[in-house]
Amino acid sequence: GFFFLPQSFLWPPPPGAGGAADVHALFEVIRRLRDRGVAFLYVSHHLQEIFELADELTVLRDGRHIATRPVGDVTMEELVRLIVGRDPRDLTFGGERATPGDTVLEVRDVARPPLLAGVSFDVRSGEILAITGAIGSGRTELARALVGVERLTGGEVRIPAVGPVRSPAHAARHGIAYLPEDRKRHGILATRDITDNVDVGWLATTRSILDRPGRRCAAARRQVAALGVKTPNLRQQARRLSGGNQQKMLLGRWLAVDARVLLLDGPTEGVDIGSKLEIYALLRRLAADGVAVVLFTSDLEEAQLVADRAIGLRRGRIAGELTGDDITEQALLELQYGTTTKEMAGA
Repeated sequence: GFFFLPQSFLWPPPPGAGGAADVHALFEVIRRLRDRGVAFLYVSHHLQEIFELADELTVLRDGRHIATRPVGDVTMEELVRLIVGRDPRDLTFGGERATPGDTVLEVRDVARPPLLAGVSFDVRSGEILAITGAIGSGRTELARALVGVERLTGGEVRIPAVGPVRSPAHAARHGIAYLPEDRKRHGILATRDITDNVDVGWLATTRSILDRPGRRCAAARRQVAALGVKTPNLRQQARRLSGGNQQKMLLGRWLAVDARVLLLDGPTEGVDIGSKLEIYALLRRLAADGVAVVLFTSDLEEAQLVADRAIGLRRGRIAGELTGDDITEQALLELQYGTTTKEMAGA
């Protein structure tokens, strides 16, 4: 017998799912079935899972077979090189980091019990601010609160010289864009083409009923070229794009209307390593151009790679803040759990 479990069956996970305990339990089931003689074809963007589970790996790139190797004969660096098609050490994330500019968003004592409790910080132009936290930390709830999706019971989110953020539409009209964690449900228009998807940004930010002939196609074509979205044409349905190209298309939606603050919740979830590195380089270029990027992520390596500043959340509160070279996976982990990695290892 042959059984197929599609990605959509597991993704998006139900609220509270997807933690380390859930992954460990799944792996144990797979190993027990393997020991009974069941064969698995395991497809994943999470490379560490491949090394934990697989005996043999096959790499595909752009629909072509690249290599098939025993897992024990391949290092992580070699696997990334096979997937991306070049040495990851040759990739840069934008050169020298720009000095952050003026404050573009003020977060003051934001509260929504029991998810958020008195969160305060500023967001400045030209910086990438990573906000990290484990499941239950309030990370995604904070992202939704900043753009006006979540109704606050205390505090406020202010745009300097404008006032409090009143709604997602109000935020969008003042240059604040939000890419939600679940792009398939709340981001892309799955059955509409690329032009329609990019045009959502214009529709959200304009109050004019007048339009210029050819504007929609020109905007979509410009963003597809600038962001390197791989598609045969602009008529391609969004659901037929890869995860990485969907995410780049969503970024293009807001860059087409010159958004100056990007609130990105898990922008590389379900994205292959090649597209992930391209997105990191893109975020650094945007920051160099003065765009403020707020990256909500559970990927601590991601925060270490691209962030200028990082805030760790724990139980709805800010546990601490790190800058520059102090942003490490170990330091972020200690903020999230309120203990040192030595204490965690001994627990």
